[in-house]
Amino acid sequence: MKFPTVRSYSLDHLPSAHTFYILSKGCNAGKPGFQPWRNSFEIICEGQEEYDFYYWLTSAIFSARLFYAYHKGSVIPFITKGDLVKLLQQMAVSVDKDSMVAASQKLASLLQLEETLNKQLHLIASIKLGLIHQTLKSRQ
Repeated sequence: MKFPTVRSYSLDHLPSAHTFYILSKGCNAGKPGFQPWRNSFEIICEGQEEYDFYYWLTSAIFSARLFYAYHKGSVIPFITKGDLVKLLQQMAVSVDKDSMVAASQKLASLLQLEETLNKQLHLIASIKLGLIHQTLKSRQ
């Protein structure tokens, strides 16, 4: 599996089908996402299997808080492109690719479930707010 292209995100770049983003500044530096942030790196993969592998590898690294060792800066922490590439390369060699691809499918379904539950929680919160407003209006 080839290592993906890593570059700083710019509004001028047109995203390809197999692109994800990694936040480069702030306390969550190293966090992967599907949508670009202003201060992020663009990870461009050649295929879906490579995309899944590196996205979920980055997610696992972020969840394990391994990026924190690479944070620089005293006021606003950030990670450098070189440190990001070095860590991803080190971890990609040490991880079994087949088990990571299998786990990525399960993690993707869990992510969808989490998004559905978050939408339901927001809907419940708006219903509660509506009931409170309705109750307060009827008292006036």
